[in-house]
Amino acid sequence: MSDATCTYRDTDAMVELQLEISEIGEGVTRLIVALEGCDFGGDRVTAWLTLDEGRRMADAVESGKPFECTDASGDVLKVAHGTLQTTVEITAYDDGPPTVVAVRLDGPGAVVLLAELRSLCGPDAEPFVPRTEREYWEDIASALNAAESVGMSVGIDLDGTLTDRRMWSVVWDRDAKQWKVAGYEDGTEAGEPA
Repeated sequence: MSDATCTYRDTDAMVELQLEISEIGEGVTRLIVALEGCDFGGDRVTAWLTLDEGRRMADAVESGKPFECTDASGDVLKVAHGTLQTTVEITAYDDGPPTVVAVRLDGPGAVVLLAELRSLCGPDAEPFVPRTEREYWEDIASALNAAESVGMSVGIDLDGTLTDRRMWSVVWDRDAKQWKVAGYEDGTEAGEPA
């Protein structure tokens, strides 16, 4: 991910768009989207998006589809598309009436915004796919086949210990509640925890 702040200025509307990444807690990172009126007394509004929301915003900019997101403080960020421009708008809800600031991005400006969003938010995380029990057994079979393919002899003792019957065994450690490798030279008997 990029550490830089991206700034885009809409000179017609006198509004500046800034994108920035901020770590707001241990392991909690947010994309800050800020819009600021550059004229005297211009308003500044921000929306704090998760990185996933930032990626979805980038998808919307790229596909030309609308996007709307409400951050944790209730402020709303919208992306809309016109014929030759993309508009990013933030509505901030404070104590008084809502404050609305929008920036218009022409074609090249939208491309820059898209590139920065992709850079700042990083790639999509791989979705977690739970493994099936069969997949674990396939891994065990693959490990045994790999040992066989390099000439290792693997046998199973009556107590369930995997062994080469010369130097090494895989034994169940009852205290640790896991399998571990044990060597005959370390004084442990096959099938006994080390």
